[in-house]
Amino acid sequence: MPPRAVFGGHDPFRRGRRQREFLAGGGNSGIVYLGSNSPAATLSTVSTATRNLGFVNGSIYFTETGSGLGVMAFAGAPRSAATPTLVLSTAGTGTRTPSPKGFAFNTGLTIAYVADNRTAGTGGGIQRFNWNGTAWAYAYTLGYTSNSSQQVWDMTVDFNGPSPIIYAVTGESSGNHLVSVTDTGRALPTQSSRQPHPAPPSVAWLLPRVK
Repeated sequence: MPPRAVFGGHDPFRRGRRQREFLAGGGNSGIVYLGSNSPAATLSTVSTATRNLGFVNGSIYFTETGSGLGVMAFAGAPRSAATPTLVLSTAGTGTRTPSPKGFAFNTGLTIAYVADNRTAGTGGGIQRFNWNGTAWAYAYTLGYTSNSSQQVWDMTVDFNGPSPIIYAVTGESSGNHLVSVTDTGRALPTQSSRQPHPAPPSVAWLLPRVK
């Protein structure tokens, strides 16, 4: 069955892949298993707005803005119907309704990032969360540029060094950018000399562009 047929004529937003197993998620069609090891199946339609998805320590995680705002996860990687739970909420970050897209967790599940594609002035950017022992707690937001209508949509994070290095894609309609920043774990990481804007409390402004 073509992916557009599975998603009611809408293109899937994101596919996750592990070996020969494929997953897709898009809009209100939920998460669909499209692997070759089991018959195609809809895992869940609990979310009315599935966005990005991927594997975290072997479990399926995805962002959504329907039944919850933030990152939801399944227990493991099911191949048939299952119920995910909201593991990280982005509600209450900034103003207006949160709009989580890309995400990344370190393997120890102590640091998480969520790319929120609201504008910087309403809370958008790369949101950092820390695990406090019982829940994910919002720490601060790494914005794109101050007073900017430009948005951060997707990202990946290199957790191998002493400080995470974030690579993000911005969402301009044309001439968008690949940007990066090293998160030192403070609200004000080192700023580019080309972007000397002062940062308001709890917000740090990215980002030198990657040449």
